[in-house]
Amino acid sequence: GEERFVALNQPMDYRIRFENVAEATAPAQSVTIENPLPPGLDIRRFARGSFGWSGREFAVPANRSVYTATIDLTEERGVLVRVRARVDLETRTALWELTSLDPAPGEVPAAATLGFLTPNGESPARQGFVTYTLRPLPGSSTGDLIENSAVIVFDDNEAIATNVTFNTIDADIPASEVLPIAPPAHGQPATIAWQATDAPGGSGRAAVTLFAREIGGRYSEVGRF
Repeated sequence: GEERFVALNQPMDYRIRFENVAEATAPAQSVTIENPLPPGLDIRRFARGSFGWSGREFAVPANRSVYTATIDLTEERGVLVRVRARVDLETRTALWELTSLDPAPGEVPAAATLGFLTPNGESPARQGFVTYTLRPLPGSSTGDLIENSAVIVFDDNEAIATNVTFNTIDADIPASEVLPIAPPAHGQPATIAWQATDAPGGSGRAAVTLFAREIGGRYSEVGRF
């Protein structure tokens, strides 16, 4: 719904996208991403996900908050790409640095025509992304709002702020109960009624599944209402 509810124990997947504009006159040599993590997210549960650009996707080993790698694009782009990713616990900031390197000296290329993110071609060729997963902070309350955004810097240009995304915490579990059943008349079926409620400000109930059993038997599903 519009509130974008998430449960207290639900993983929250984030994807930060970046793109070299078609009007650029040279490829991007470096892309730096800083994502200040909202106070409502449990930084201890930070898990870095895959990343990529120009239609490529690179996996990150599970449960990594710190990651480094060098990707060889010498045949396609004439550069290596140094990937550094970490989380600054003191400032609660997730960081990514993607830097083009000249293979020979191992430094940022002197030629502006060398870089890993092309300005040419259709959008997928100019685009990249990074991902990660977090969970809401234990003790969060129903209705708590989590807003998240990042800042992206291409080379030495001014920082670009992403859009702000948000989710609303639903920390309470809906409750349901079968109402007292009046004894039916002889030979007549019994009428069963129930009620289900959610905490104020929560996402509400989606449905109720009713189970029943005969004495000594096992419960089986009667229906979903």
